[in-house]
Amino acid sequence: MPGPAARARIRAARRALDPAEAERGGEAVAERIGRWVDERWERAKVGTYVAFDGELDPAALGERLRRAGHSTWLPVCGEDLHLRFRRWDGHQPLVSGPFGTSHPELGDTVDPAQLDVVVVPLVAFDRHCHRVGFGAGFYDRTFAGEPRPVLVGSAHDLQELDPWRPEAWDVTLDAVVTPTRWIGSDGAEPAAQADAMRSD
Repeated sequence: MPGPAARARIRAARRALDPAEAERGGEAVAERIGRWVDERWERAKVGTYVAFDGELDPAALGERLRRAGHSTWLPVCGEDLHLRFRRWDGHQPLVSGPFGTSHPELGDTVDPAQLDVVVVPLVAFDRHCHRVGFGAGFYDRTFAGEPRPVLVGSAHDLQELDPWRPEAWDVTLDAVVTPTRWIGSDGAEPAAQADAMRSD
């Protein structure tokens, strides 16, 4: 498991990215994930997030999904340390939640298991789609059981680390998408993994 120094180094590196490069990265990820969602669902419910601290910004993805008729939902951190998701149309005012999160104050909510896809923020990942977040464990608790949506991490390429052994309670992502790659949890090449996910 990556230690505090590695996490701090990655967070500093992504905050230092050139804004134009970071924007292009968000657009590339939006195209990769958006095209995959379009091919697999006619009207998907997609959980996403509001970026902070240099996270890869999924704003372009959210706009693309909504234009295509899908709905987007933002996480709300509950007192039970689990997430629920509130629908967001891209324009509603947002309020601040814990750990830098933002969400609509009012609106429809959905049980996480009813979402089709959740785009998951992260601090670091490895080629087996293990994820390190900020350490609060909201995503691990929320998606520990079945059924669950497809979990797709969203990250800059620089956030990849050498493989590590996850803790027993860590939830492995189904894929991680960066501006240059689609990485499947089974180690498949990006094209092969995308085809497998589309056909299952």
